[in-house]
Amino acid sequence: AGIYVPLISAKPALAFYFLPLVLVVSIALMNLVTAELVEKAVLLGQEDEQAERQKLKDTVKAALPHFMKMFQELDKDDSGCITKEELDHVPLDALPPKMLEAVHLESMQDLFEMLDTDGTGELTQVEFIEGLLNIFLMDVPINQVQIMNLVRSTRMVVRKIEQDVEEIRSLIEVASI
Repeated sequence: AGIYVPLISAKPALAFYFLPLVLVVSIALMNLVTAELVEKAVLLGQEDEQAERQKLKDTVKAALPHFMKMFQELDKDDSGCITKEELDHVPLDALPPKMLEAVHLESMQDLFEMLDTDGTGELTQVEFIEGLLNIFLMDVPINQVQIMNLVRSTRMVVRKIEQDVEEIRSLIEVASI
């Protein structure tokens, strides 16, 4: 202000030069400050997300051996699958208290129904552990997890049907020649 005010007083036409200059410089400085604040916020968000992922990994690492041991204890015939019958006489107390808080179950049969999304009547170790981790760790409602698993298994069935249809088409083409 000490430089341009006396110059504008001496030559008023210089106001057309200095006024836009002052406006552009001030807006540019505001943009730089805003860009710096946004960059810091994005970095902090990424650090928080990374810390959250690490916390989730640590929780999974801690829970995984417990879930594997639970599966082995529930698989009474060592078939590698848990059936409804194997869960008939297992009390709900066998589940960790935190899991019972996350989902409301009346019996182990209810848990089996939640986890058996493909409807085979058996739970493999992978199905069992993935299902428990989804219930235990995710903020996603169990119904949504079941729907996603059903969609995945339906997609696999549709692919198999498509392969069978292609095979039938090729057989029909060979037979018609």
